[in-house]
Amino acid sequence: MESLRQSYAWAQTTTRRLLKIDFFRFFIVGSISFILTAIALRIFHGGFHLSIVVATLLSSEVGLLSNFFFHENWTYNSVDHHSKPVLTKFIHFHMSSWSGVVIITVLETIGVKGLKLNYLISLVFASAITMFWNFFWTKYFIFKGTTPKVLLSPEDTVPEKKKVKKRGERFNILMRYIAVGILTIFAGYAGSRVMVHIWHVSPRQTRVTGYVCGLLMTIVSSLIFVYPDRLWPYAKRHTYALLAAACCLFFVTVSIASEAQSFHFSKTKGEAITYDEVSLLPNGYYYRSNGTYFTNPEHPPLVKDIAAIPFGFLDVKQPTPPLSKTKLFLDDAQYQWGKLFLFQSGNNTEAMIFWARFSVLLANAILIFLLFVSLTRIWSQRAAFIGIFFITTTELLIGHASLVTVDVMSALFTMLSLTWLGVWLKRWRSEEPARQALILTSLCMAGAVCSKFSTLLLIPAVAIMLLGYGVADRKKLMGERRKKFTIAGLGIFLLALLFAVLFYAWHVRHMAGADIVTQLKTNYSTKRYPKFGLTILDDIALHLGILGRAFSELANGILKTDNRIYNGAGSVYFMGTYYGPEGAGPLYFPVLYLTKLQPMFLIIELVGFVALIRIAIKERTRKWVQQALEHPLQVSLALYAVIFAGIAIMSTLQIGIRHIFPVILATMLLTGFVADHFITNWSTNKQYGHYMPWIVGVAAAWMIGSVLVSYPYYISYYNIFAGGTSNGYKVATDSNYDWGQDIKRLAAWQQTNNVPNLRFDLLIDPFLPIEYYLGTSAHPYNIATDAPLPAGSYLAVSVHEYEQNTHQTNLPFNKTYAQFKNDQVARIGTTILVYKIPATTIKK
Repeated sequence: MESLRQSYAWAQTTTRRLLKIDFFRFFIVGSISFILTAIALRIFHGGFHLSIVVATLLSSEVGLLSNFFFHENWTYNSVDHHSKPVLTKFIHFHMSSWSGVVIITVLETIGVKGLKLNYLISLVFASAITMFWNFFWTKYFIFKGTTPKVLLSPEDTVPEKKKVKKRGERFNILMRYIAVGILTIFAGYAGSRVMVHIWHVSPRQTRVTGYVCGLLMTIVSSLIFVYPDRLWPYAKRHTYALLAAACCLFFVTVSIASEAQSFHFSKTKGEAITYDEVSLLPNGYYYRSNGTYFTNPEHPPLVKDIAAIPFGFLDVKQPTPPLSKTKLFLDDAQYQWGKLFLFQSGNNTEAMIFWARFSVLLANAILIFLLFVSLTRIWSQRAAFIGIFFITTTELLIGHASLVTVDVMSALFTMLSLTWLGVWLKRWRSEEPARQALILTSLCMAGAVCSKFSTLLLIPAVAIMLLGYGVADRKKLMGERRKKFTIAGLGIFLLALLFAVLFYAWHVRHMAGADIVTQLKTNYSTKRYPKFGLTILDDIALHLGILGRAFSELANGILKTDNRIYNGAGSVYFMGTYYGPEGAGPLYFPVLYLTKLQPMFLIIELVGFVALIRIAIKERTRKWVQQALEHPLQVSLALYAVIFAGIAIMSTLQIGIRHIFPVILATMLLTGFVADHFITNWSTNKQYGHYMPWIVGVAAAWMIGSVLVSYPYYISYYNIFAGGTSNGYKVATDSNYDWGQDIKRLAAWQQTNNVPNLRFDLLIDPFLPIEYYLGTSAHPYNIATDAPLPAGSYLAVSVHEYEQNTHQTNLPFNKTYAQFKNDQVARIGTTILVYKIPATTIKK
């Protein structure tokens, strides 16, 4: 341990010394400049196909602007070189640097044309040679200082240098604005050219992309170049907020990277539309266009509305003729509409899928950052950041957040609701203004309900919290104050209901009350509910206008969802056994929790849980109550997680861990709070505190590295406890692993290997026209019922269908896919197994 401590001290001291050396700073700045130059050269020469000479000159100017800014403000700040006019230094710097550019250009041309080297490799050697030339001129001539740089008092200010300094500052700012302008034009032009040459988009989308890239570059470069004196103090004050934003950016970037090939809008690149997206993705456009809520009523509209936002820019067309009202009342109307709208109306299907997913992903990332902001109202910024870090570095959430599904967004709104409830309770106890927190609690509850109906479990959880605080905090809730507390608690629920009804009202604006009555009669079970309830809902829909119709439609969706839960979800595969409607039992969700989350997070969670138990044993019961009153958010998160997990474990609706996302997010936030608490305590420990940065760094690097290593198969990710992603399907399939996302990869394999008569048994939505991806020569196949395939045929089987087939005990061996175990010729992505049928069928 002592040797590690000495090594750490030596590394820290050495780094500080190196940063004081001008040449080391020069090397760092030069490295940054080299990266920018290489990127620019790659774009100018590799992308725009300019000649090597012109491309080198242009890219070198980009690097020079970066060099001058950093040399002026950081590299040579150990001496006072600011007395020399900035314009003079700028001119001298360019004179010396362009002489270096001439050297680079000559060496680059010789390397590429004479020695036939790669232009990037030639750039490395040419830059290394000219680095010493540039260092000599910058240190001993351009930025040469006469006196050590000290902080002068007002009395020591030299009056005759004020005008020179003021002119220099003006020129410095002017040069920074010029640099910003150059970078803006460069980013806009590069973005538009990339869109044209790589993704072949329309001129309108090209222009929009160029404007957006230019605007983003203007904002970023202005903060860095023009207002650095404001940026760095702001960054110090808001370090954790910027880190949280970086986590959200990482979350979006990794998700987009896993979908990057989909941006080609090709049927063979990227990930295909998944099972649930066939119904969820297109229905938001139906609501917006028709103002009726016939399709997909069992899912609230918020996610579907967000997914439909980009359709206004894609010039999409509605199906003709539209679905009749008779078909709209059927359960499969949502799938009928999805099939017509996406695949049979002449629309750009792949563009619609990509932009709808991107819209939902961006909304989820914004909600994650808002969750951080909300948490800082009651926790420390570091505790909030650690919770956000856990969320944004979890493969499971990354994989599902980029799909047009309701699970991630509903879980985020649930966490926001509980967070603002905790803020409201804490402010109420301290007698601070709490009206804003109350309204935000209701608004977030409405957002949760308008995302997914299972979030209605917020009602009992919030009610128990309010009742528990009313009982435990009797001393502060006496007389008139108790009455106000009760009214405010009821107001949370009523306001949430009002917000949800107002949101639904827009979706039923053109829907007749009689149509909603027809839906209610189909979904209202008089065997489980009193008949007068149906009468009341009918009257509300018919006689209370648009708000009455909105309320009844909301109730209809809840009823339809309840019927689905009550009747079960059909078959499920789990841990080597095939189960029917009875479900896989209480171990289903706990096992998935332990196998679908990162091992590092599970270790941190376990250590924190054990430590909390030890602390709780030492504390007295009275202190427990006092701690609960002082930490309402922690109590509400734990309470909701226990309620939701308990109901999920006892439920037979077991079709994926995505259904307990609220539990996962709650445990991540609680683990973040506990981790922050122990970091604070252990950092002050004289014996082991200096190891804390190393522990935190290793844990963070592990989690980020796991995300990068798992790319791009985030939906099917399993940890080492399940044998890794490649073997995870042996634990559970469905949306945990196989959701139809690899169909495009199968189509690419089919084209590459020229397999015209492919047979397949895949997990896909029944309303997905598979010929859209695989062509008309591919045909479905069921080994249990169809005749054996001829020798030499190719058969593609998804792991979901494989496990379901091989674990049905009533099937003989020659009717299972297990007989082809030794005949596998390819594995497509992670979820599709391809077999070549042998000459003789293997018999048991």
